[in-house]
Amino acid sequence: MSLPALSLDPLPGRRILPILGRTDSSELGAGKFLIASRRLGDPNFSRSVILLLEYGRRGAMGVIINRPTHVSLSTLLPDLDELRGVSQSAFVGGPVGRTGMLLLVRSEEPPEPSLRVFGDVFASGSAQVLRQWASRGPDVARAYVGHAGWGPGQLDSEVGRGDWYVSPADASKIFSDEPARVWKDLIDAAHGQWAWVEAISDLQE
Repeated sequence: MSLPALSLDPLPGRRILPILGRTDSSELGAGKFLIASRRLGDPNFSRSVILLLEYGRRGAMGVIINRPTHVSLSTLLPDLDELRGVSQSAFVGGPVGRTGMLLLVRSEEPPEPSLRVFGDVFASGSAQVLRQWASRGPDVARAYVGHAGWGPGQLDSEVGRGDWYVSPADASKIFSDEPARVWKDLIDAAHGQWAWVEAISDLQE
């Protein structure tokens, strides 16, 4: 970046909003966003927003929601008749398992088979769900090639050293029509919230 960025690191004596502060493992779980801090230089995750799908003692798993490709699903999976003519692009979900695909679906009823991540957002790795939903449009279904994964305790350590900020997931961000803006919007919102908290702290001192 050409300009120095504001730091989100807590200052001595200040309070940071828990929604985007550094967190402990008790705040991690399925249905949370991991928002890459500006200091995270790993090209696999720089400026990424990850939706956590699973989190537990055996590790964690999620998909990057803000990295669309220029490859359509019909090009990627030419043998699926249901996807012929579908112009919707696939997303890069992460560096792990790039021979596989996961689908996020927004629906009042759970697709079968699928796993509820939060609210009306479900995840599925089923070809059946892909056939049924991928052609319905990016407002309700998105496909991700690969995923992000962590071993036991690995994500907790990364969060603890400030690589990630944690917040409740937001379906409107997952299915945004401008996914490339999602990370910037969340970081900008964090800056505004931090400034507000700092101002309130000044008034209380």
